[in-house]
Amino acid sequence: MFFNNMRKVIILTVVLLSFGEGLFAQPQLVITPDKIEYKDVFYRLGVVYFKNVGNQPLMIDSLSYELDFYFVRFNKHPYTPFYIDPGDSVQMDCILSGFMWLSGIDTTDTMYVYNNGSTGAQKLEIEIDLEHGFSGEGIINGQVKDSIGVIPGATVYFFFGGNFVISTAQTDQFGFYSVILPPGNYSVAVEKDGYYTMFYDQQFDPFNATLVSLDDDSVRSLNFDMLPELSTGLSVSGKIIDSLSGTPIEKGIVIVRRGTHTPTKIPSSNYSVLSQQGIYTTFVHRGGSYDQTNILAEDYYYVQGFSDYFIPSYYQSDNIPAPFWQMADTVLIASAVIDIDISLPRDSAYGAGNVFGNVTSGGESMLSDVLIYAQSVDPLNPLFTFAFMQPEGIFNLGFLPYGTYRLVAQRIGLDDAFSETFVIDSLNPSVYNINLNFLTTSVYEEIEFPSSFYLSQNYPNPFNPGTVISWQSPVGSLQSLKVYDVLGREVAALVNEFKEAGKHSVEFDAAGLPSGVYFYRLNAGSFSETKKMILLR
Repeated sequence: MFFNNMRKVIILTVVLLSFGEGLFAQPQLVITPDKIEYKDVFYRLGVVYFKNVGNQPLMIDSLSYELDFYFVRFNKHPYTPFYIDPGDSVQMDCILSGFMWLSGIDTTDTMYVYNNGSTGAQKLEIEIDLEHGFSGEGIINGQVKDSIGVIPGATVYFFFGGNFVISTAQTDQFGFYSVILPPGNYSVAVEKDGYYTMFYDQQFDPFNATLVSLDDDSVRSLNFDMLPELSTGLSVSGKIIDSLSGTPIEKGIVIVRRGTHTPTKIPSSNYSVLSQQGIYTTFVHRGGSYDQTNILAEDYYYVQGFSDYFIPSYYQSDNIPAPFWQMADTVLIASAVIDIDISLPRDSAYGAGNVFGNVTSGGESMLSDVLIYAQSVDPLNPLFTFAFMQPEGIFNLGFLPYGTYRLVAQRIGLDDAFSETFVIDSLNPSVYNINLNFLTTSVYEEIEFPSSFYLSQNYPNPFNPGTVISWQSPVGSLQSLKVYDVLGREVAALVNEFKEAGKHSVEFDAAGLPSGVYFYRLNAGSFSETKKMILLR
C-alpha cells in the first residue's frame, strides 16, 4: 500500500513538473538600449539589439514606425517577420533618413516591435534633438505622356540629392501627378510597364539626369514624354542582394549599359540614338527583383545596382561585391538573360557633410558618365556614399559623417581619378573646389570615341598578298571580322573577340589564296556590313 501511494505521488509530481515547464516556456524580447537619441545631424545612426532571453524561439512579427523618417535594416534578416533563437540576438540599424522632413528641432517618437513574447508589442523610444538646414515645403508636379496621349498609372520617383528615393507619386487618369517635398535638389524619374524608364529632361539614366532645385514655397512643373518599349526579346533580370545578410534588397534601381559612351541630350522618340547610347534604367521591386526588358541591341553590357544606404556595385560572376568597374563581369545580352544577381555592400551615409567639385580629363571638362565615391581613410569603413557627376562636369557629394576622406572618380574604361584627402568636421562641414582629373594616359589613349560603327575599305585594294582592314565602333562589344570567297565560303576568321570602343585594324595575309574577288564582313551586336576586295597577283 505504501509503495502504491508513493507511485501516485511520483506520477503526480512528474505531471505537475511537465505542466509547469509548458506553462513558463516562452520567448521574451529585450531591446538594448530601449531608447535611441539623435543629437547630431552628422551622426544619424541608432544601433539597438533585439535579444531573446526566453527559452523558445522569438518571432519578430513586424515593426511600426514612420516610414518617411527612418531607414531600418538588420544584420541577419532582410525584413520582418523573422525568428530569434533562445539566447541569440539580432542587430538593428535605425538611420534617421528623413531628417529633412522634420519641422522642429525637438521631436519624440515611438517604434513598436510586435512579437510573440510575453509583452506582445514592445516600445523603442526615439528622441530627436538636432538642427538641420531644411525648412518649409515645395511642390513638384507635371504630366506624363507619350506620342499618343496621356499615361495614367505611371509611378514618379523623387531622388533627394540625386541619391535617395524619399517619395513617389502616381499619375491620375489624365496623366497628372503632384507631390509635396522638402526643399533640396532632386532627380526625378518615371516608370511604367511597357515603357523605357525615363528621367527628367529626356534622359534614360541618372548619370545624365538634370538635377532640379526646389525651394521653400516654390512649384516646379516637370513633364515627361515616355518612349514605348519595342519588342526585341532581349532582356536581363535578377536580384540585388545585401552582401552582409545575403538577402534581397527591396528597393533600388539597376542600370544596364554598354560601358563608356558619350551621351547627349536626346529626343524621346529617337530609338536609334537610344540604341547607340545603350544605357537603360529599371527599378527594383518586391523580393529585390529587377527586369530590364526590350533592350534594343544585342551586345555586352555592364549591370550595376543602386539602393539607399548601399554602395553601388556591378554584377560579378562569383557573387562578390564589385563597387569598381574593373572588378565587374560584362553580360552578353543576346536573348532573355536571367539570374544576374548583384551583391551590394552597405555604406554609412548617415551624416550631413558635403563635398563640391568638378571632374576633368587632362585639364579639360569631360561631360560623360562618371560616378564619384567618398573613400574613408579608416580601413574598417573604406567606402561611404556616392554622387553622379552632372553633365556640366560638376558634382555635389553629400551625407558624409565626420571623418577624413578622399574621393575616387570612376568612368568605365579609364583609370580611376583620386583627390587629395580632406576632413569633414564641425569646423568644415562642407568642402569646396575638389578637382578630379582623369589622366589622358589612362586605359584608353583617346578620349574621343566614334559616334557610330563604320567599316572602311581595305587598303591597298587591289592587293598582293597583304592588306589592312580598319573599322570603328562607338561601344565595346563582341565583334567578328571574317573573309569569304565568291561562293560564300569562309576563308579566314580575322577577329572574333570583345573589342572596346574606338578604332581598330587588322592585317589580312592572303598568301596561298588564288587571285579573285573576296568579301569581308564585320558583325558587332546588331551592326553588320560587308565590303568587296580584290586579290590580284
